[in-house]
Amino acid sequence: MASHLFSIHEYASALSHFIDNAITELKNHQFPLLGKIETVYVESIPHTRSTMPSGEIVESQPLEYRLEFPIELRDSIAGDSSSLIDSIAGAAEQKGHIEMQSMLEYAGRITHAAGTTTDAKGQSISRHLILQMMEKPELEFDKDGYPIIPSEVRHLFHRSSQTCICFTDSRSEHMALVMSGENREKLMQLPPPTDEEMEAFEDLMSRKRKQWNDSRRHRQLS
Repeated sequence: MASHLFSIHEYASALSHFIDNAITELKNHQFPLLGKIETVYVESIPHTRSTMPSGEIVESQPLEYRLEFPIELRDSIAGDSSSLIDSIAGAAEQKGHIEMQSMLEYAGRITHAAGTTTDAKGQSISRHLILQMMEKPELEFDKDGYPIIPSEVRHLFHRSSQTCICFTDSRSEHMALVMSGENREKLMQLPPPTDEEMEAFEDLMSRKRKQWNDSRRHRQLS
């Protein structure tokens, strides 16, 4: 009888559901980029194949992994939840690191195959480097001609005389700037943009806007 004391399905299912949700919510809080990705539950996960304009095919297989989740039975019997909370926190951090590493590795293969990567060649973070990075990929624009770029990047080229809506405007909410904490700190410490940097940004946006509009017209005619 003792071996079946805690085998009631409703209890086990409720506990499993709680732990799974807790790990996911904490992971998304610790790794905000992952929190922006919608979770969809499916019966099976297919392999994906992306064909680049060059003809190169980039494949991605389902990610399978296990998380360490130690539980102190004595604490559970005593009603002490501290070990359970520690295990949830540890599993959330493990899951976040695994998913981020997998996503960045796949994104790196996709951008390399598409020819949109930029070799910084040892350059430190600067507006000039950010502009170099934005030269290669196609940028999207909304119906008002507003560039859909990460808020942090938009703020880099924000004139001090203008009202800042870079972080409150929802038009770029699905975009994210992914970089290390060290580089992000350097980015935030950059001095205000010079007139030359602003002109370079506006020139780039003008060219990218034209490319975007031309590509949309081509797709509509096709």
